[in-house]
Amino acid sequence: MIRSTSSKVCSCRGRLGLGLRSASRVKQALLPRLPSQQQQRSTSFRMGLVVSRAKAEEAGHDVGDDSKNVFSEKNQQAEVEFFRKHQGNVARLSFARESRTLVDLGTFGVISTTSARGPSKGYPNGSVVGYAALEDTGLPVFAFSTLSSHTHDIDADPKFSLTVQAPGFRGASDARTTVTGRARKVTDEGRLKVLKERYRQKHPNAFWVEFGDFAMYETMDLVQVRLVGGFARAGSIKPEEFAQAEVDSIVQYSEPICGHMNDDHADQIPAYVQHYTGMRVDEAKMLSVDSLGMNVEAKRDGQSFKVRLPYPQPAEDRKGVKDQIVAMSRAAAASSNQD
Repeated sequence: MIRSTSSKVCSCRGRLGLGLRSASRVKQALLPRLPSQQQQRSTSFRMGLVVSRAKAEEAGHDVGDDSKNVFSEKNQQAEVEFFRKHQGNVARLSFARESRTLVDLGTFGVISTTSARGPSKGYPNGSVVGYAALEDTGLPVFAFSTLSSHTHDIDADPKFSLTVQAPGFRGASDARTTVTGRARKVTDEGRLKVLKERYRQKHPNAFWVEFGDFAMYETMDLVQVRLVGGFARAGSIKPEEFAQAEVDSIVQYSEPICGHMNDDHADQIPAYVQHYTGMRVDEAKMLSVDSLGMNVEAKRDGQSFKVRLPYPQPAEDRKGVKDQIVAMSRAAAASSNQD
């Protein structure tokens, strides 16, 4: 285990297992304290650097020539431009694959139906419901109480949408996907058995699916899937694209991998950001991983923003993620030694 990228490389011991702003939005999020924003804010940023420089000099540190200092405005502009270009071209999961993965991993979502009765008849009705995604199509199936309002809504009008959030969802910068289609009640005994088994796989304690006042519903017609992967990352997915997309095999390991890295190797993650994007940050933590890379939340001068860091090579399994993170640690350490 390392505590400095200039000494040892992260061992990432066997514990390793396992929402995205666009580059332009990241630039906006980073400022007001970076150049190319309003003059007043840019001036405030530069004044803060001057104060920091003065304090460093008072403490006896050699801060070097301003013309070469990393905090010069010219260097700041180059830093931001490099960051923008990097983030604009990084490898990410396709919209279809990310949506398919979110729906597959999720177990609860918000279903929206058209209210069938009462004062709200004809208006949208939202409810939190459990669901399970079918392995072959990715389409959601539901176990509804016959007493629930959304059950009456579906019986009267089968049109619905289901919104599923990424694990650990905190706000608008995190991913969510919406599946829109039509659902119907299942009465065929053979089909009921299949759907109940799948539902119990995702909800092991849902013994109540066998009760007489619960019914199984499945999605029959998928109309559209919509992904919002964070600020300025959104798009619609055709039904056939969603059906053909593969579930990413790595996302399921995000929590243990990120937990290990954030707990034991937190000092390395800012070095990854600097090495691969050219952006110096005060701190950073891993949010999630997939087969192509990691999503990181970084902080700079009190401003938080998301960074996408692709692996040197795609990872095919949990060990593959470990290998790629070790490679990133080595590259960041080598870069730090050269500096």
